Amino acid sequence: MEKDIPFLQQILPKKFSAAYMKGRSNYACIYRLLQSDHQPILDGVGEIDHFKEVREWSHETQTGDRAELTYLPENLPFWNRINAKSETCIGQKCADYEPCFITRMRARAETADIVIVNHHLFCADLNVRGNQFGKVIPDYGAVIFDEAHLIEDIAADYFGFQVSNFQLEELARDASVLPISDAVLATQIIRSASRINGFAEQFWVRFKQARDADGRFRCLRMHFSHRGIDGEDEALARLETEADVFSEKLPEADSVVRRVRQTRFDLKFIVEQADRNFVYWLERRGRGIFLQASPVDVSSLLQEKLFDKVETCILTSATLSTNGSFNFIRDRLGLDKVRPKRLWPNRRLTTKNRRSFICQKRCPTRERLSLRKWRRPRSSR
Repeated sequence: MEKDIPFLQQILPKKFSAAYMKGRSNYACIYRLLQSDHQPILDGVGEIDHFKEVREWSHETQTGDRAELTYLPENLPFWNRINAKSETCIGQKCADYEPCFITRMRARAETADIVIVNHHLFCADLNVRGNQFGKVIPDYGAVIFDEAHLIEDIAADYFGFQVSNFQLEELARDASVLPISDAVLATQIIRSASRINGFAEQFWVRFKQARDADGRFRCLRMHFSHRGIDGEDEALARLETEADVFSEKLPEADSVVRRVRQTRFDLKFIVEQADRNFVYWLERRGRGIFLQASPVDVSSLLQEKLFDKVETCILTSATLSTNGSFNFIRDRLGLDKVRPKRLWPNRRLTTKNRRSFICQKRCPTRERLSLRKWRRPRSSR
């Protein structure tokens, strides 16, 4: 947006407007920031100063984009509790829907001639188009994919299913702070949320292969204890029933109910492993434990949701071909039934015309390196 778009707008004869869209978790949620006055979201006093700066920034920013906070640590512990992720969004029922940063972002995109998104957001849009959630990005008549060799892996993530310990913890926490005035019913929901955490702790500790190291591990049906699964599902079902009583009056309760139902469905899908077109695994990343299920073949999904509906799709990458042929990528992406136009560069890239070798004599050690005295080395081809 800072370089290429202004350059094209300057040299192209036809004027156009452009906008970019990022994933929802990159943007602050005005509603959740206001709710933070009544709900604890900080893990310690060390986060107070950073949170105050975020609050002040939220009143001044036009975009709400986390990338503007360059003067704060990259990983703010409380950001996940105040961002605009879809799991906690209450949509048009929100009192702050009009000034919402997501609403503004979509409004800018709707009026733009070109919309720039990454592969993740585009695949997220493909996953929800045609169902009750509508769409993530505006309608489009043509698509250009850069680094198109990545599409298959990213699409597999978004057309799959996932349940994590973070997901269950956040669900229980959000349920326990629902603004319910009836003390008795509120206490019941808090107890159900505590039961979810209790069963979840017993559930995750059974995966011995992910206790000591990060990585991906096989996930077989035999790894699941029916007692642990049944207990967790029962606790989720109980919370769903109790929160559903308030779903028509409280959009926050409706959001919790929707998330519980999706979590139960995803967990059942992964545990039963009935679909042979999916691969199932367990992943450990830091404190996070993730149960995953991804389709082995996304070609039919991409063909149905994208290539059959969009007239023009341009795929660019330096690694699309295999041994001089596009047959492999065509099969993997669902392009085997169409005859795509293939464009090769007029000048084949070789080692001589695409690489530079830089050799600096008398390179100082890291300890003696002085940035002020260091000069850019000359390059020789």
